[in-house]
Amino acid sequence: MIEAWKCRVVALALVAASLVSITAACSSPKKTVTPEIAPTEQPGAVTTTVPQDQGVVFSAVDGNIDAYLSVAPFTKQRVVAAGTGPEGTTPHGQICFAPDATKRFVIAETRTPRGFPATAGWGIYQLTGDNIDTFRVRRVGGWDSPGDMSVDSPTTYGCTFLSDGRLFTTDVGNQRSGPATGRLVEWFSPFDSAAPTPCVIADALATPLSLSSDASGAVYLASARTPTAGVWRFRGTFPAAVTGCVKATDEPAGEPDPTTTTTETRRNVRPPAEGPTPTMPPGPASVTAKRIIDQGSSGLQTPTGVSVAPSGKALVVTSAADGLIVAFDLFGAQPEVILPASQPPSPVVRNPFAVAITPSGAVIYVDSGPSTIIDSQVIPATNAGSIDQIDTSSSRVRPPITMAEHLNNPDGIGLYLPPSVSGGSASKV
Repeated sequence: MIEAWKCRVVALALVAASLVSITAACSSPKKTVTPEIAPTEQPGAVTTTVPQDQGVVFSAVDGNIDAYLSVAPFTKQRVVAAGTGPEGTTPHGQICFAPDATKRFVIAETRTPRGFPATAGWGIYQLTGDNIDTFRVRRVGGWDSPGDMSVDSPTTYGCTFLSDGRLFTTDVGNQRSGPATGRLVEWFSPFDSAAPTPCVIADALATPLSLSSDASGAVYLASARTPTAGVWRFRGTFPAAVTGCVKATDEPAGEPDPTTTTTETRRNVRPPAEGPTPTMPPGPASVTAKRIIDQGSSGLQTPTGVSVAPSGKALVVTSAADGLIVAFDLFGAQPEVILPASQPPSPVVRNPFAVAITPSGAVIYVDSGPSTIIDSQVIPATNAGSIDQIDTSSSRVRPPITMAEHLNNPDGIGLYLPPSVSGGSASKV
């Protein structure tokens, strides 16, 4: 049976087996500005919020899907119980809400039906209700992904929607060792009437995990293993239909790179006052790929989670292998370590994995709990995972606040914003 933790702890296994080599860090900007994650409050501004205004956190935990208020008291509701899907289906990984008013979300699934080979794919669920204790969820469909079989069992993990409803996902491929067989896949609606049509945008990716996207239509991917370890940006004109399917090509040298510009712009997790950046104009499909954050940048050995701030000006990246969370300003400010690695180094480490950002700038992440490395084998702790958040509203980074603890195999996260907050549509992560 395929277990969700196998994908979660891959970063640790890579370190234990000495499979990770750290490459050169990103170029240092000419001007160093300590960036801020939280939005800057206007003098004299008065804001009134209720708990759901900061979003509801959905998380996959041991085959269940739970929902939590993202502010104290972090009230919980179990919305999908393990074992209620088709035979052998286990939901896990990122949870991504469609960018419209349908309140539908997708989540990675693995399937082990009796008498048949294991497969991996995606499930689509219908949410009703807007708040904790009013949610109801039903599974309305699912499909297998076209990824190659891997030496350590097939699995899927990351997802993100573009504003027009096109869906992107990751097939992890070989998780711990072997050739890079992971894929970035684009899917075209409808998603619930039958298996949607895929377009492989990129292949030969080494353990691709989380995805995120911004208002301009760029897609960001975290790859946890060499030779592609780092954070990749895919941008351009994505195919509008399978008939226009193309694979990404390397971005030409000399193209503007936001991670090395020197514009003195601070992070802001809210959309700018003038509105979001316009999406790419329609035209023939043409997609480029560039690694914008190298393996080893700010100590990130195995990037696993990535989330774009709603303003599109920052990326928050996790690295499960070394217990780090780092914020990268896309306009040249100095990266900021949000969650530092444990000191001194220890064979028992934390595992920050999936990550999301609330409208107020709180960084919420899944931590699978301490795992011990014994004889190059990763031994995950039982019922030791948690969901945590870090308040970034002040200039001083504060210690994590635990939203939920004693969780078994938490490995994915998604943020739902009720229509009153998201302008009539659910959020995407």
